[in-house]
Amino acid sequence: MTESFYLIWRNRYTRQLIRNILCHNFIINVNKEYLIENHRFLSVFSSKDKLDYNITICFKGDAGDYLNINHINRDVINDVEIDIKSDVDNFDLNEIHDGVHKLSLMIEKRENNPRKNNRTSVATGELPSSITYLNLCGKCQSFAQAILSNLPANLKELELKIDQNSLSGPCIMPQSLTKLKSSPYLNYENLKWFVVPPNKVYKSCMLYIDSMESFEWLFANKWICNIGIDSNMLNILTTQHKLPPHVTKLGLYDDIVLDSSFLPQTLESLTCGYGTPISHLTHLKSLTISSDYPFKLEKGDLPASLQELNLYYNHSFGTDVLPPHLTTLDLYGYDQPLYPNVLPPRLTTLFLNDYNQPLCVNVLPSSLTDLHLDSFNRPLDPFVLPSKLKSLSLQYYTQPTFPPNSLPVSLTSLTIYGFKGSFEQCQPLDNLRNLKVDTLVPSLSTLLTNVKKLSMWVYNKDDDKNDRSGIACLYNTSIKSLHLYFCWLKTLYPNTFPPTLKYLTLVKAHLKSNDVIPRGCVLLKSKYL
Repeated sequence: MTESFYLIWRNRYTRQLIRNILCHNFIINVNKEYLIENHRFLSVFSSKDKLDYNITICFKGDAGDYLNINHINRDVINDVEIDIKSDVDNFDLNEIHDGVHKLSLMIEKRENNPRKNNRTSVATGELPSSITYLNLCGKCQSFAQAILSNLPANLKELELKIDQNSLSGPCIMPQSLTKLKSSPYLNYENLKWFVVPPNKVYKSCMLYIDSMESFEWLFANKWICNIGIDSNMLNILTTQHKLPPHVTKLGLYDDIVLDSSFLPQTLESLTCGYGTPISHLTHLKSLTISSDYPFKLEKGDLPASLQELNLYYNHSFGTDVLPPHLTTLDLYGYDQPLYPNVLPPRLTTLFLNDYNQPLCVNVLPSSLTDLHLDSFNRPLDPFVLPSKLKSLSLQYYTQPTFPPNSLPVSLTSLTIYGFKGSFEQCQPLDNLRNLKVDTLVPSLSTLLTNVKKLSMWVYNKDDDKNDRSGIACLYNTSIKSLHLYFCWLKTLYPNTFPPTLKYLTLVKAHLKSNDVIPRGCVLLKSKYL
């Protein structure tokens, strides 16, 4: 056994492979001090290792803090998030070292100040070609123009939140760019400067149409398929114009289009107010009606092609009213009884934000994996929840207990706020990875008996500070890795954690004594936010 271990460990390739697999999807947040202490460990990951195994070594902070890091230590960072404050006159983009894959720049707007002669913050230099993701957010025009006119050659994703008139010259999008995202939209005054490679379409980039000039520009630029229309402009356009067929996503917010010919048959996503004709849109996949739907829906009112529906609605549903291919349903205001065969058989995600009616067996489809019940406060009978459910959210649940088989063992994420009852009748939830609760109750150990890795968020605002019984729920488990986040400062005592614990992260926790942490724990992180 020992000889086999050394044979493997002496093989550089095998050792590197094991290390990369173990650190797959790791996020390591660093600062100057952390890098000084741990540079020799972090430097073993090559740039290719970080990309192939999604290993993130991330710096978040002000520009000054980033520049204060020694270049030798800085070079291991591959994810940089920098706030450039309004008092920074010049930022040299060459300071972003080669090897950074993700870069986010948040730029503060400089206020007019006569004492500073209204100087303008500027960016000089150029970004390294290693960057594949760039997020630019801010109101400084000189920064936007300097960066977007000279984008990294290997950039794949670009996310922008910039002012209306931030650009004044051509900005060439690299051939490598596959995703261009606006947060939430970009104006024509900026987009007209974009030079886009042939046959590219950026579905996440929304053009906001607020003038005839921007509307006419849309026809000549087929790389834009996602648009929003200003209310005043909509009234002008619908009287004598039609949208071009390359538009597949349209945001009208709560506005209404009465003339169905204005909307292209190719439309796949629509946000609008009640009254817009939709039944003829045979390619529509996503529909949001952002105002109350005042009448009862009948079969055929909704396009059969729909896969996602967001609706303000409080009338009962009949059989076959909801489209058969629907996978996501988000209902606001709905508080009518639900019956078997009403919800579509392919539904995977369901939001019942105002529902507080009894739930019976076979009402929820077996395909459901994600369920949100924000107002539900009724007893949950056995086997009501589908056996494949992965995520359950109960935002206000004050029932005294959960009966046996009321919580499916398939759950990986559970959110229960308001609950101070007992889980004693429940079976263990061995697949649970994320848990959010108001308070820790002793019977939680029943759910967590066999869980090995857990992230737990505890609101604990109204906890009785003299009651230590709840925290013991963790001791009687076999958890090895635990991330425990308290919303309000919590004092922890000995015998809080199980002897099996090896990796522990604490947020807003005060340790009453040194023996609170088990002897076998090899990694402890503690922070106050």
